[in-house]
Amino acid sequence: MLVRETVRDILKPKSGEEIENEINNLNDLELVDLVTSKNVVDVLHFALDRELSPELNGKLLEWAVDWDRGDPKIVEQILKRDLLPRHISLAISKTLHPKHIKRNEEAKYKNNSKIFYLLLRDPRLDPGSNRNQLIRWASSNGHTKLVVELLKDPRVDPSDVDNAALTGAEVYEHDNIIRLLLNDERVINKFTPEMKRKYNIDEQEHLGIGGILKPKSKDEIFQAALRIQNPDELLKTTIEKIGDPELVKVAIERGADPNKVASDSGLKNPEIIKILLTNPQTKVSPNSLVYKALKVGLEKEIIKLIKK
Repeated sequence: MLVRETVRDILKPKSGEEIENEINNLNDLELVDLVTSKNVVDVLHFALDRELSPELNGKLLEWAVDWDRGDPKIVEQILKRDLLPRHISLAISKTLHPKHIKRNEEAKYKNNSKIFYLLLRDPRLDPGSNRNQLIRWASSNGHTKLVVELLKDPRVDPSDVDNAALTGAEVYEHDNIIRLLLNDERVINKFTPEMKRKYNIDEQEHLGIGGILKPKSKDEIFQAALRIQNPDELLKTTIEKIGDPELVKVAIERGADPNKVASDSGLKNPEIIKILLTNPQTKVSPNSLVYKALKVGLEKEIIKLIKK
């Protein structure tokens, strides 16, 4: 095992020959740990000169694709070594970052993209390994084109880990990916009764998503939404998926509680916010609703609400 004293001794000022001798005395695990855990890049070539196990090569690959370090040339060298499919899949998942990056990180993004395509072209890549981690990461980070390609591959199961791909797309509001996943039977077949109600799926005929997410007209959306029996579910679905003020009025008329959606992340439509804010049932307590109302210029409505 590589102890602190060993690392400290290696890094002490000494001749090149002494350093090389000490490094050569390290076993494979100690040498790889020196590179990956201690980030001693200067000794990487010593590791690459050895016949390492696939696990240790995988550890080097995971280190090499790091966002702050990513060097396509180093990754290319490591990819020539003995690796397992899961190592490629794990590495490629670490290159999937949100598309919105800071201006001073453009160079990192370019390197990251080069690394991604190096990994994607590797014949050992199994896109379904690590419990379909690749499509889970792609869905969470909004990589629509990649999700499209992954869904075509029979080795990929988009419903794995309790439909984590769909959950990730919902959390980060990647609507295009949500639609793609909801049109895949493998995803629908793993739905719980609660999820089927949420997406208005026909329990008996199992026709996939009913008129909520793949209708042909606004009228079809409206009619499909009206079939949702629970008024609170209708209100939540309207705010999250449809954004129609008229449906919001219908849901409230049916008895939906506007206070239950006050903190909903999908609540952005000024007209809907005004409808909720001016509803007699609405309480002043939901600060998130008041904050959203302020953002869209509804100060007068807030004052009226406070005076009630």
